[in-house]
Amino acid sequence: MRSRSLLQALKAQGHDVVMVCCVEDGEINDCPPELAALVEKVAFVRLSSGKAFDSYVGRLLALLGGQPYGVWRFKHKEIQSAINSAIAENHLDALYCDDIYMYSNIAKSIDIPVLLNKDDITFEIVEQYEKSARWPVSVYAAIEARRVREFEVSSCNRAKTVLACSERDCDALRDAGVTSPVHVLPNVIEVERYHRPSEAEDTATLLYVGAMDWYPNIDGVRFFAGEILPRIVSQVANIRFVVAGRNPSPEFVAELSKDRHIEFTGTVADIVPYLAAATICVVPLRIGSGTRLKIIEAAAAGKAVVSTILGADGLTFRDDEEIVRVDDPAAFADAVVSLLGDPVRRKSLGAKARQRAEAEYSITALNQILSESFAEIGVGRQASISACK
Repeated sequence: MRSRSLLQALKAQGHDVVMVCCVEDGEINDCPPELAALVEKVAFVRLSSGKAFDSYVGRLLALLGGQPYGVWRFKHKEIQSAINSAIAENHLDALYCDDIYMYSNIAKSIDIPVLLNKDDITFEIVEQYEKSARWPVSVYAAIEARRVREFEVSSCNRAKTVLACSERDCDALRDAGVTSPVHVLPNVIEVERYHRPSEAEDTATLLYVGAMDWYPNIDGVRFFAGEILPRIVSQVANIRFVVAGRNPSPEFVAELSKDRHIEFTGTVADIVPYLAAATICVVPLRIGSGTRLKIIEAAAAGKAVVSTILGADGLTFRDDEEIVRVDDPAAFADAVVSLLGDPVRRKSLGAKARQRAEAEYSITALNQILSESFAEIGVGRQASISACK
């Protein structure tokens, strides 16, 4: 979603974009029409299945080789060749790179400015995982966290400009030793697409949105199901907890679906109807970085959100006016139950959150910030950009 918003903004400003992205077995083979409308060219580089999926062997090889696992997984000669070809054949003015592991494929000798996207801070996620891991995994996590931090800082310092998603992330990167200019490029959405005031919401449906092949989402759902939901059920017997997101493992679905209050949707074509039907959106994250698009989407839909403090980190929604933030499981459950029984306050939270989303997390806001970032590095409105994903 962050990439799509960026491409929409670049297109609106008159930039020509050449895109290089990696895909895995079973993913798309041809450029879909929506993407074709936003870029001049796109090159898909297919990852070899052995390297992409053999994570346990890969982590061991990366550990022995002295590099972060993400570098081992995403550094490919095919990607490097595709990026070099895009630069040589298209007379590019700038290169926009999607985070640090893809950056390992960009030659240090290139002579065009690189803007490094940071949709989260990778070392923070690994360090959070390290704190929750048990021995001996914690030993591996500690080594990986140190390597990721060092690699992330050095990658940011190679870039002409670093684009983080919040002021909080900018400060964290600077504190870690990043000396390149760091600017906020917020996560944004098409706010108007989410607003469906005519559709009736359910009376007791809690919605969690997130890809269920991403560990922080899995941990958050398990935390909610095990420590928060039972407290809610004890007071609201007819509650539904709907988990909307791609690729939940069969084992995870089987584990949690023993509770009749929990439902998994798997991949959905459009999240908007699920948001429209939800009574409250919950974000019980304990691991993560960056800013959560799931909260911005809920706000755009005019929904009340109850989140952990970390889950809403970096966003500017005001506590108890536009969002409810609480960490303790009992307090989280009480906040949800209170809002279920108070439709007036629930509607007020959602309406004010939507106003915040319109003002700070819309495509319009992104356009302005992107123009300022390009102007700083001397790239005009008609420039050609290569986007590496």
